[in-house]
Amino acid sequence: MTDDDGNRMGTRPIVGRAVQLAAVRAAWDRVLADGTGETVVITGDDGVGKSRLAAEAMAAMEPSAVLAGRARAVGPAPYDWLASALDGQSLDGLPAPPEALAWLTQRPSTHRYEPGALLRLAVDVVRHRVGEGPGVLLVEDLHDLDPASLNLVADLAAARALPALLLVTSRPAGDGTAARVLAQLSGATRCHLGPLTPAETAELLDGATGAPPSPRLVLGLHRRTGGNARWTTEIIAAVRARELATPLDSPLPPYLASLATARFDGADGRVTRVAALLGASLRTDALTDLCGGDAEDAVARLAGQGVFVRDRAGEPRFASPLVAEALAQTAPPSLRAKVHRRAYARALDAGDLDGEFRHGLHCGRAVDPRPAVAAHLAAGRPRAALELANAAGPVRDSGLAREAYIAAHSVGDYAKAADYARAWSASAVGAGKVEAQRVIADLWGHGGSIASQHRLLESIAPRVAADGRAAYLTALGRAALYAERPAEAVGWAEQALELTTEPDPAALTVLGHATALTGDGERGLALIAAGRRYAAAARDLVVFGRAVAASAAVRLPGLSGEAARRVLDEHLTALARHDLSGRAGPVVVAAAEAAVAAGETVHARALAAERVVIEPDRVERAMLIALTARLDAAAGDRDGAQRLRRSLTAETIEMDAPRVLRASAGLDLALAEGPGAAEKALRAYVGAASPDAHAAGLTEAGRVALEAGVGEARVAVLLPDGGASLGIGAGAPGAELTAREREVLGCLAEGMTNQQVASRLGISIRTVTVHVSNLLRKTGSASRTEAALWAVRHGLAGGR
Repeated sequence: MTDDDGNRMGTRPIVGRAVQLAAVRAAWDRVLADGTGETVVITGDDGVGKSRLAAEAMAAMEPSAVLAGRARAVGPAPYDWLASALDGQSLDGLPAPPEALAWLTQRPSTHRYEPGALLRLAVDVVRHRVGEGPGVLLVEDLHDLDPASLNLVADLAAARALPALLLVTSRPAGDGTAARVLAQLSGATRCHLGPLTPAETAELLDGATGAPPSPRLVLGLHRRTGGNARWTTEIIAAVRARELATPLDSPLPPYLASLATARFDGADGRVTRVAALLGASLRTDALTDLCGGDAEDAVARLAGQGVFVRDRAGEPRFASPLVAEALAQTAPPSLRAKVHRRAYARALDAGDLDGEFRHGLHCGRAVDPRPAVAAHLAAGRPRAALELANAAGPVRDSGLAREAYIAAHSVGDYAKAADYARAWSASAVGAGKVEAQRVIADLWGHGGSIASQHRLLESIAPRVAADGRAAYLTALGRAALYAERPAEAVGWAEQALELTTEPDPAALTVLGHATALTGDGERGLALIAAGRRYAAAARDLVVFGRAVAASAAVRLPGLSGEAARRVLDEHLTALARHDLSGRAGPVVVAAAEAAVAAGETVHARALAAERVVIEPDRVERAMLIALTARLDAAAGDRDGAQRLRRSLTAETIEMDAPRVLRASAGLDLALAEGPGAAEKALRAYVGAASPDAHAAGLTEAGRVALEAGVGEARVAVLLPDGGASLGIGAGAPGAELTAREREVLGCLAEGMTNQQVASRLGISIRTVTVHVSNLLRKTGSASRTEAALWAVRHGLAGGR
């Protein structure tokens, strides 16, 4: 079964249209309350769900009369709408002469009527059908209606005494009579339907499969369909019916390709297919070269129909990516060969590296993609660079693999970035191989595997050349940041900057972020801003994205309301301007956490819910899942929170990043049933927290544990401040220890030497010696071993 947009409806829920649906229902309620006419205009491109919205709204109404009509499929004729609405109904008793009814139902008689008189009779017929109301007049696809029908719609909209809801669907206003009528519908409630958002695409996928889709699937399907509801639904239906292997890469099934191209025939069909085959090389002059002089008129006509939109240079681009895909797929082989051959020749003449590679592939030419990929990166187009690298197939050249890695990391496709980094490492030698392995180590840390990152960095240290030393030290600084050791990160970044003669944006960004975390926020932000500025000048989009994320992480905490929203928008805009929206996860997480801290839980959950379904960064996705689950648990939805906890477990396998461990433990605390589970979760939270940096979080964790039934003495023992922030445990064992002494004691309980303690905590051996001496005195121990046993006995072992 299909709706009037041609979608296979099944039982799929309407997604992303709640506001518009409420607006239509509110207009209907006014008709019921006042007995007067209301008009609602629903606009949107083909396939966005206009008819579906109208049908969904009408399903909740109980009108006494319904007149529903649309234009004829082929060529408009006078009074198409009314003829369609009256089709199959009895005409007995209608207030119009038989000859007039013959004209109004498109069975012309020999009797001629003056247009104004026939229009008045048409209005009378509609009034008679509505009667005392309430009625619904559904006008589908106003943009295709004939002038007489358009005049009738305008008169009906002006008839306020008519107790009916006039519900109109149309493409957005272009030129001509339909556009004027749309503009004349004053007082109408206007609902415009845009493309589905990625989050709404995820909701459709979830509803169809019963399982949360991966971000890669959501984003890939959204790009393929352009967010068009019709094509999204059709792709999902085709996969479920096994007519399509995957939603992302499989060729369109014949019926779907035919459906997408059905409206194109004759000259327009040729122009659109040539345009689709040209792809990124599409230019009006190229179309004219391949299609003749009428191509420009065809482009203008098709733009008016919503098939093409204009880019900033005024060149045509398909409004629907899937329609372009279907047109290219169904192009005759002879046309395909001709277009690619001519386009390849044009690309060679124009020095168009992208076009040379893309069309060369179809012409059987062995074209090196690396110059085109490098050109896209140099111009700040990482997504185009990645698409080109992906089209090249398996990458065995270290130079291309390196640039493909940069492109993938820049746009936030971390899975692809890891693939290309491994290919780079496999094909590189010497310093290039070390650089590739350093990048792989960074990806480990970025993905939350801190121990793996440190092991790989340590393994390559002996092979780091002098000219790669600064980059290696910067990588150590970034690793320290991932491990939440900012003082150590400051040291590494400062050493890196001492080795460089030019400003190093990567080291500046690490130093700035670490400096802010150690308490000097103003200087830290200045350093981050400098790193961001130099990265932008160098077109280093990987570092630019890191600098934006670091800036957000420093500026957003403590903000609320409009101030927080301004900072969030500023950072999201900076990323979008450089095609880096895929890297927005850390920014959104910082904003959501700031909103939670400010008590703006509804806003926080909305931010998290919209981002989590498309977040490619596993750590940020885990943080968003944990935050959403905590909010659900606080709102009483424990079942929903438990489902998210299971998702979080799957996401965080092999992760040891402290922030992820804290988020998991915090969620376990919120969901704990009984004091045993709560104490275990509190112990895990304390083990992943820094007493200084996470004091507020530790206090909150202790409060939750107390509410779950954990005794005050146990909470006081576990908390680094001995429970002082909660007003408990003043006499508990270890209450007199400082936060640093507790950290040192935990290290002693692990059997560490003074050297190892100093390395773990980022302090000097002399300072460790002083702390050990104080610990022996305060715990009444005669040796380090006795102090360690005391720590175990009193529950202070293993936690920092």
